[in-house]
Amino acid sequence: MSPAVAKPKPEPKMTTAPEVAAAIQRQQDADTATTNKHLAAYREAVRLAATRQPILATVADSAVVAAHHLGLPAGRMDTDIAAMRTAVACERRMEDYTAKSADRQARSQAIRQELREAEQRLRALRAEAYRLSVAHTEWVNAKQQRDEVTQQRPHLFRDASQITEAQWRHVRA
Repeated sequence: MSPAVAKPKPEPKMTTAPEVAAAIQRQQDADTATTNKHLAAYREAVRLAATRQPILATVADSAVVAAHHLGLPAGRMDTDIAAMRTAVACERRMEDYTAKSADRQARSQAIRQELREAEQRLRALRAEAYRLSVAHTEWVNAKQQRDEVTQQRPHLFRDASQITEAQWRHVRA
């Protein structure tokens, strides 16, 4: 071959900005997936320790690698275990509450019904107490009316010796 026939240099491969952006997004998605994998491994070890379950060596090893990858300080696991215990206790309390919710709801409705009935009874008692407190006015009114009738018509209610001459004139008029 002659030196005059040299191979041309290959042109560098060209790409577009959207292709670069897509490649960046793929790399970020891969990094996020890796971080999530490490978080899951670390959480599993924390959860087991928080619930006082034995931790398999493989789970412990994965947690060590995960903590290193995540950049967690050495003392972090103890505080994370305490936090997980709190969260687990809260979950149990929430479950207990939810389990008793139907009973609470039924009891609450029964109490509201009892209160409505008690309020009705209270209104009825107040009305009766009022009627009883003003009942004496009926007696007073009846006495006044009777006194008027006996005054105007003494001949119906008195002995003749008790009726005055003026009353007789009134009766005879």
